[in-house]
Amino acid sequence: MIVLYTFVVEGIFNTLFNRKPSPQIPEPDKSSERKVQLPLTSQDEKVLESRPKEESSILNGGINKTVYITLKDDGSGIFKPKSGEMSMLRNEIEVGTYYKRERAAYLVDQFLGFDLVPATTIREFDGEEGSLQRFIHGAKIGQEMSREEFEVTAPQMQKMWIFDCIIANTDRHKANFLIAGEKIYAIDHGLALTNQMYSSYRPFFDTPGWEEVSEKIKSFLSWEEGVRILESLLLELLSLEEVSGVLRRIKKVDSLLREYGTIPKTLAHELNLKTI
Repeated sequence: MIVLYTFVVEGIFNTLFNRKPSPQIPEPDKSSERKVQLPLTSQDEKVLESRPKEESSILNGGINKTVYITLKDDGSGIFKPKSGEMSMLRNEIEVGTYYKRERAAYLVDQFLGFDLVPATTIREFDGEEGSLQRFIHGAKIGQEMSREEFEVTAPQMQKMWIFDCIIANTDRHKANFLIAGEKIYAIDHGLALTNQMYSSYRPFFDTPGWEEVSEKIKSFLSWEEGVRILESLLLELLSLEEVSGVLRRIKKVDSLLREYGTIPKTLAHELNLKTI
């Protein structure tokens, strides 16, 4: 199914986003190209999906089992096996689905064009299925960021917050995002994509500066085929209720930004958020 996804979505993205097509894909119809350019990481996905494992080592510090995987020919990733998931971390999230949520969060990020989540796919190593996410070399966790780095990355932090609102992330904290250079990476989404977000890290209610995010969301919602594809892909990973919740929140964020130019704290309940 992942191979089918890569073929279909790569073809559509090549046509719609003005990328040079792969040899097996016909030259795109110029009349159907989209103006908005969304970041793609299909090459990273191909590396994660196809290259064999060379070495692995268990990483300490997390609640769930996490494995650093070295892939053949200069590739590496963080593998989170289904069998290593701890139960009862969230009452409404079934154990054995965390790794699927890692992949689902990446898909939402890609279709919205936010470029926050490192490429994430589903792989099997040594008989264990799990999520495999591109390892970000040279990165440090959020709690190691300086005041200056927070200031420089404030627009990305704001975008990550609204992304967390959309995916109903229940587990964003200073160890669950990375910075490399001046780039923020959102990681650890195994406890996301519920229909209840408990809290948020560094909320951005009632703040200005939403123009870029608003345009990306508008562009996605106007891309009817893309909405259908995302919904179909998410339904392979999540329940119908969870997928419906994601799409509903995307539309609600779009509505709030169109009407108010921001996300009013007084209307946080419309996104099922606790305003803490």
